[in-house]
Amino acid sequence: MILVDTGPLVALFNPKDNYHTRCLSVLK
Repeated sequence: MILVDTGPLVALFNPKDNYHTRCLSVLK
């Protein structure tokens, strides 16, 4: 069983999330 922090994933796919833009900028 693999445990993953889903916070960044949720933020990445949810434009309404406060960290959405931050996650996108980190990936670029």
